Amino acid sequence: MRRFASLRLCGLLASFIPLAAWAQSQPTAPLADQVEQRLQRLRAAQPPQNTSDPNTLTASDLQALAKRLAECWQVPEGVRNAPNLHVAVHVKFARDGSLAEPPKVINSNPDPHFAVAAKSAITGLIRCAPFSFLPAARYAVWQDITVDFNSRELFGAKPR
Repeated sequence: MRRFASLRLCGLLASFIPLAAWAQSQPTAPLADQVEQRLQRLRAAQPPQNTSDPNTLTASDLQALAKRLAECWQVPEGVRNAPNLHVAVHVKFARDGSLAEPPKVINSNPDPHFAVAAKSAITGLIRCAPFSFLPAARYAVWQDITVDFNSRELFGAKPR
């Protein structure tokens, strides 16, 4: 019995398989073209980003709201420099952007400036109404929200 021949055949096949795999893996196009093709396949596989999601407000909507509140909220002097002082106000809007009910402060703070800040925040919301610039198509998102009045965040490092 000669097993020699079968070993040679297996050895021969083993030497050709890596060579064939290597030959197939060699690029047929320039590397830049291969990278671009791969990127195009990855982009095509990604789901499209929906920028008009009815369940969220866009960044421009939020910026418009913050800008409007910054214009209407007259921050008292003592509140401007109070670190870590913020007032959370629950607001319910009507579809036209007007206030559906009076805003309510939903947090508290022992700081003596808090009561003044809370009153000024509610006054600012009432002064700003109606918020008719909010998108009617996304009314379900903004009809019932909480607004955090924080002079450092609304006006940056330098409150007005």
